[in-house]
Amino acid sequence: AAFNILLSHITYRDRIPVGIPAAARQHWGLQNIIGLFVNTLILHGRVDAKETFNQFLAQYQADALNALEYQDFPLEVIFAELKIKYPEISAFFNMLNIGTSAEERIEPFESYHIEDIQETKFPIHCYITEYKNGIQVECHYFRELFKPGTIEKIMGIYKRILENISVSPNKKIKDLVKKKE
Repeated sequence: AAFNILLSHITYRDRIPVGIPAAARQHWGLQNIIGLFVNTLILHGRVDAKETFNQFLAQYQADALNALEYQDFPLEVIFAELKIKYPEISAFFNMLNIGTSAEERIEPFESYHIEDIQETKFPIHCYITEYKNGIQVECHYFRELFKPGTIEKIMGIYKRILENISVSPNKKIKDLVKKKE
């Protein structure tokens, strides 16, 4: 939800399709097959600047849980079969739950840029990893669209949004992007 607020703020749009991964083997025919089955689900959270973060989060969570009910159906295949244009996804978000949450691995805020970064399928791809003492945000992006300094500014805004949410989750969305006074 916070990432969606960030995207809304930097694009001046209230609805942005965000891809999220769904990796599960719900279908009985996949139980004995070796491999990784990941589908991209698309969430369209509508950001209303007058709502509080908690209000937006509740709706976004309900939308995400609803979308996860259809995770067994690869959207790319469905759109191709129905001869419908697959929607453009500008951003992808992935919360990594890799069993490291008990570790204290986060240093105070540090920003860095790696020149030889893995290419991404989406213009902006954000990975979040949670640790006992904080979160790590990793952003991959199209170098043809963004300069490293632009991404640094965007991630600075994201950090501010997350800090404001942690202090006051009932704050109006329009106030989450403001600098502390």
